[in-house]
Amino acid sequence: MLSISRRVIKFIKLALVLLLIISIIIVSTGYSETANDTVAYYTNSIQEYVDTYILPEKEKIETDDEALEDIELDFENIEKGNDDEFEHDMFADQENPTENDQSKTVADFFHHMFKTIATYSPTLKNSKSYKDSCLLDRDIGTRPDNYKDWFKLTQNNLNGCLEISDEEFEHLRDKHAEFILALYGMDIQELTTAKELSEDNSINSYYKSDGIVIVGGDKYTLLAFLSIKTLREFNTTLPVEVFIPNGESYDSKFCNDLLPQYNAKCIYLSDILSQETIEQNQFFGYQYKSLAIVASSFANVLLLDADNFAITNLDDIFDSKVFKENGLVLWPDFWRRTTAPKYYDIAGVNYNPSIRVRNSVDDVSPVDMYDNKQNDLENIPFHDFEGTLPDMSTESGQLLINKHKHLKTIILSLYYNFNGPNWYYSIFSQRAAGEGDKETFIAAAHYLDLPFYQVRTGPGVDGYSKKENNNDYRGVGILQHNFIQDNARYEAAVADYKDKKFGPFTEEQVSSFTLDTFYSHYFEGDSTKEVDIMFIHANYPKFDPVALYQSKDFMYNGDHFRSYNNLKRINNFDLELCVWGTLKEFVCSNRMYFPYLNHALDDNEDEYAGMCKYIEDRANHMEATHKEALSSD
Repeated sequence: MLSISRRVIKFIKLALVLLLIISIIIVSTGYSETANDTVAYYTNSIQEYVDTYILPEKEKIETDDEALEDIELDFENIEKGNDDEFEHDMFADQENPTENDQSKTVADFFHHMFKTIATYSPTLKNSKSYKDSCLLDRDIGTRPDNYKDWFKLTQNNLNGCLEISDEEFEHLRDKHAEFILALYGMDIQELTTAKELSEDNSINSYYKSDGIVIVGGDKYTLLAFLSIKTLREFNTTLPVEVFIPNGESYDSKFCNDLLPQYNAKCIYLSDILSQETIEQNQFFGYQYKSLAIVASSFANVLLLDADNFAITNLDDIFDSKVFKENGLVLWPDFWRRTTAPKYYDIAGVNYNPSIRVRNSVDDVSPVDMYDNKQNDLENIPFHDFEGTLPDMSTESGQLLINKHKHLKTIILSLYYNFNGPNWYYSIFSQRAAGEGDKETFIAAAHYLDLPFYQVRTGPGVDGYSKKENNNDYRGVGILQHNFIQDNARYEAAVADYKDKKFGPFTEEQVSSFTLDTFYSHYFEGDSTKEVDIMFIHANYPKFDPVALYQSKDFMYNGDHFRSYNNLKRINNFDLELCVWGTLKEFVCSNRMYFPYLNHALDDNEDEYAGMCKYIEDRANHMEATHKEALSSD
């Protein structure tokens, strides 16, 4: 007679609980035919698995009474909303490794994670073809002069862009569903249950304390150092880890000698993955950021792009109420969301195109204030509807995350990033500016129904007017705002509307209440002080001395000029003086830490001298114009 093992019982428990959760969501929110199809798909997949691998027809099954009692107990816990009891029981027989086994246990866990991601990744290739009828011919913002283009963001119009065939859709849906089942079966209890933290719990003890992680490698190692220098200029004491992809050996002096002087160190993919796992997977580009989060040792982490500069002290960011409540903080891009509606069908995410819940970033004002129900719902931007990802699109130069609370978010985002270049980057952005990893974290958290906070204050820009091109403005840095102050503004808006009675509104009142009415009152307007700047994302161009020297950028008729011209807005911090002074010291006066520069210049000493001449001239110009720059409006 065949006996059901406890491992099999656990699979059945997972499957049944997943079905129960899906059913509860559908009953509570209402559902479409797509949702019906998704439930049917999950049901059929689970039944097929059980019939094929667990319950052969010709076998008589002898069940473990104790295991069956466990299932009954788990359903009691789920019905009572006691998820922790379910998770605790599911991993109760997991042995806690000793400290000596920590590295192996961590490596084993992540080896299993990446193997699972690879196993359930789509095998079909995306042609990235767009329909001729696609209306997304430009990025669409939220300013009043952008309102006329919002019709391009409706469900029908967003569906009319990226081409996904029926075969591709079914393949993506199947793989996503299979991965989700695997995700809920992963042995991640040690990483997620705070109640069982202990020194001998090796995976959980791997993630501890607070810190910052930056992706380095090649020119990004130098950029990361510039960012670290700025952190210390503002007396931020949080430790920093620089993630070196592929373990570039020529960064050894930088890692071993220079970084420790700044409470920083290098980390490598080999810290968490075996060489076999690294060789079996190809990692590159945007994927490095997700890998850096996984590889970093911090439980609470700020992921910072190497070309991003924090211009305020960050020591208290993880103690803030908004971070503790959500465990994930995201900053906005300039543009409204263009995610393909088919994503929600692929992932089985329920949305309701009959219920509008916001007006772009305004999810506070009563809908009646800007929508009198006479509007044709088909003309409403798709991501204003219930169940969809909220505006704005994400600017991922900075991200705050609690890895204990959001471990599943990180793993699902890794799945999206692993399959990003082939599928999910285009699905999430549909050719919008910055298409890449930017939407993977919010999509994962949204799918898992985990909390997150989006900064409402839109990004700013600093730059200069180009003398050689009719004074056209060139932005050189994205300015992102203080999320704690932003949240205070948001909470004030919520408090203003709480318990107040509004309406009925006349058609004239509805037409006059716009997104700008709300935004300018609470976040940024003529009578509203701007939220402080927290980050300068100097992404185009980057402070790469090789590229800037070779292009002779920031020069006109042989003379240098400043590219950042509003120092009062950026906390009276002279970023260029700091950066070029650092480059002068560590690239020209002391050449031992960044051998990448020699490779980039083909070991040509004349070129290196020319680059240093450019660096020194810029540093001298910044010193000479510093006082004037501080006093300029």
